[in-house]
Amino acid sequence: MAILKVKNFGVIGENPQDKEGFFSVNFSPVTIFIGKQASGKSTIAKLISIFSWLEKKLIRDGSPSSIEMPTVAFENLCKQQETKEYFHSDTKISYNGNAYTYKYDRKENIFTAKKSDTYDNYILPKIQYITSARNLLTMLYEIELPTTTDQKGNIINLASNIPYMVNDLNGAYTQALKELAKNGFSLPINDISVFYQNHSTYIKANGNDPISMPAASSGIQSITPLLIVSRFLSNEVKKDLSQKLQTPINEISKKQMENEILKENVDLYKTYSNLKDGFFHKDDISQSEKDNISKIEKISQKFIPSCFYNIVEEPEQNLFPETQADVLYELLECKNANIRNKLVISTHSPYILTALNNAMLASDVYSKTGETVKSIPLSKMVSFDDVSAYKLEDGKIISITDIQNRLIDASQIDDCSSQINEVFDELMDLYDGQSN
Repeated sequence: MAILKVKNFGVIGENPQDKEGFFSVNFSPVTIFIGKQASGKSTIAKLISIFSWLEKKLIRDGSPSSIEMPTVAFENLCKQQETKEYFHSDTKISYNGNAYTYKYDRKENIFTAKKSDTYDNYILPKIQYITSARNLLTMLYEIELPTTTDQKGNIINLASNIPYMVNDLNGAYTQALKELAKNGFSLPINDISVFYQNHSTYIKANGNDPISMPAASSGIQSITPLLIVSRFLSNEVKKDLSQKLQTPINEISKKQMENEILKENVDLYKTYSNLKDGFFHKDDISQSEKDNISKIEKISQKFIPSCFYNIVEEPEQNLFPETQADVLYELLECKNANIRNKLVISTHSPYILTALNNAMLASDVYSKTGETVKSIPLSKMVSFDDVSAYKLEDGKIISITDIQNRLIDASQIDDCSSQINEVFDELMDLYDGQSN
């Protein structure tokens, strides 16, 4: 399990209960952050994304076992995730990843990355940050001209003015539409399906006439990129080895992978070549070839994405509470499609926490009784042991898992409602007093 430690970064302060002042976050199979606006929850999710991406890059580039550089090098990496301005004069960050251990110290002006003991067991992930600005994507396909002019007559390239995280998500969204929406992609809203044809996206529901995506509700515009990208990427990392080897990959990674295979023996490389060229059929493979394929698969996992890290901002955006729960269950199903997949969520919504509690409780009930409920089949359950949950407030990161009950602390879910109810009770007291 990867562990992120943060001190004095953005709105996150110093932890008086830790001797080094760090707040710690466990990067579990499912990790969720809740808090008010500007509480730092997306900041922490972005740091997880940055370190996961950096770890992936170091592996693919064949970097040395130890790297040391000025802090500005890491700060520049954070620019694309819009966190470069969050560094303070006394910021310290530590990340113990699956292949590297990183340390950032602003005072000492040093950033280091060192290979960890688990380096050889690293599984290359596909990492996708699904930004809350994803609604922009549903409009991009309707823009016929890629440029426009400002009031002074200057030409503006629209794509260059789109935030990096939206542009990055757009690549996966385009692929997902082409792959999954040709014949309709179902959304968990009133039997609505999304279709993609001739570079245009539209929706249909219950036999009604199609509606263009820009004319759809804000909830549909939010949910479509979120779910279709999540489903597409979870499918991609599930493909069999032959399919993955036929997919174009980074040339440096390809050469490194082929060199590692060739180091084993020439026979293994022959099997690799046959797999890559699609010459094998599942029903016509000898035992020795099966053994070779297993060895190739293990080697390839360090060079070809074999799991999916899904980092999602505000899955509840513009959605009714019941639909928020359905979306959470869909995201869990995508996470569960591969044992090594991970899901990170930043949210404002107590309904998302309640739905996650339901998924954890469903898992415990199933393990004891073998029983399920219709809305949460086995594919959408998650074990409490695979979940980390945190509340961010007043510069603090607080774990809100209840180990005894194996759920997220119910008081944290009810806190928002209780505050609103306190105001209502106060108003009722004033009203009753006036009436008397």
